[in-house]
Amino acid sequence: MVLSAADRIAVGFVAACALSIALHPPSDPKQVLLLILSISAYVAARGIPGAMQEHAFVIVTGLIVGAGAIVVAAAIDPDGFKPQIFGFAHGAVQLATLQALLVFALVCSRLHLALVALATALPLMVFAAAQVRFALALLLVSLMLGALVAPPGLRRRLVTIAAVAILAVLAGAFARKAATLENLRLSAETLHLRLAPAVAQPVQIPGEMSLRLPAPGCPEVNLNNSLDIRKRLYAEAFALLPSAGLTGIGLGRFAELSCITTEVHNSLLHVALEIGWPAGILLAALIVVVASSLYPLARRRSEALFALLALSFAVLLSCASGSISQDIFLFLMIGYAAGVARGDQAAPQ
Repeated sequence: MVLSAADRIAVGFVAACALSIALHPPSDPKQVLLLILSISAYVAARGIPGAMQEHAFVIVTGLIVGAGAIVVAAAIDPDGFKPQIFGFAHGAVQLATLQALLVFALVCSRLHLALVALATALPLMVFAAAQVRFALALLLVSLMLGALVAPPGLRRRLVTIAAVAILAVLAGAFARKAATLENLRLSAETLHLRLAPAVAQPVQIPGEMSLRLPAPGCPEVNLNNSLDIRKRLYAEAFALLPSAGLTGIGLGRFAELSCITTEVHNSLLHVALEIGWPAGILLAALIVVVASSLYPLARRRSEALFALLALSFAVLLSCASGSISQDIFLFLMIGYAAGVARGDQAAPQ
């Protein structure tokens, strides 16, 4: 098989990762295995263009999202903050990510718009009530970006579903008013924004949400404030970036150096810092090449529009909370989008 431009860039990225790991062996070999598994998702998805819009995929995904939304709704504690799904604090986020793929597939399908709106609104209300924020916000951003690219018929569907999604998220957030106001207050605190007195008043959520949980290594950081955490992580990462050089500081090393002892929460920054500048440039180039090859196709083909929506969402999500050694979703969508672009370009016009 002849390698596409994206495939050649992906090979270069793998070589950069291998060189960095050889020169800076990680203390935890599990990080290497997870990175290999994540990158393998590119290869796996590269060979299944169009599969995510097949009826079987949409039906199975819809059943999982529907069942998951019921579980999340049942797990929401009015006196708590984020629900625990089978003991997993980020279960609602993972289900919301899958819901995004379902929404993209449905909006690019021929299913009646009312059914698409229903399948979009109900789970989103539940996930918003569960205080899922980044994934839902980025879903909305992806829909609006897609509306700028889509042909007129699909553009109307995207705008309509985006409006439905906004209303559903607002309804879900209002259903958990105390938790939502606390999140707004914490975000405003980090961004140094002034809120109305009724909103700025601290809310004590019983049983789970401390007003302030300081990080052991840097007590000025509130571990109950995700923006506060990211602000500190990005500051530390950019301070270390000049020393990363060609091969990085080593996979998994940032978490050992950070006062919060966690990853950067941004896959592109993570790669540039721990694997090296060339690897970061190659990953960014891979995303740009795939997206640019999809762009003209998405203006006339629903399959390409779906791939572009999913890729945009995956990239945005990886920049908000990604960890390169565990970002299977990012590589999955890059590979899938590359396969759709290659297939469309090879297809007779």
